[in-house]
Amino acid sequence: MATAGGGNAHMVFRRYLDAVGLQGLASAEAAGLHTSEWYALSLITLEGSLSSGELASRTGLTTGATTRLIDRLERAGYARRAADPHDRRRVI
Repeated sequence: MATAGGGNAHMVFRRYLDAVGLQGLASAEAAGLHTSEWYALSLITLEGSLSSGELASRTGLTTGATTRLIDRLERAGYARRAADPHDRRRVI
C-alpha cells in the first residue's frame, strides 16, 4: 500500500504518534482508568485546579459526563472538589 506524500518523515511522525497513543492507553489501563479519565487527570495535573465547566470544555465531554468523570476520579482518590477561594459559588 502506498501513502500520499511526506515520505520517510511522515512515517516517522506517524509511528511517534502511534507510540504516544499506545503509551497513553497502557498508562490509563495500568492506573485502572478510562482514557478520558487519564486525559482529564493529565489536564488537571498540568493546568492546576479547573472547574467542571473548564474541564468539560477542554476534554470535549458534556457537563453531565464530566461530572460523572470527576465523581469517578474523586472515588479513586485522584481528585477532590474544593470551593473556589475567589468565588464561593464555584467548585474547582
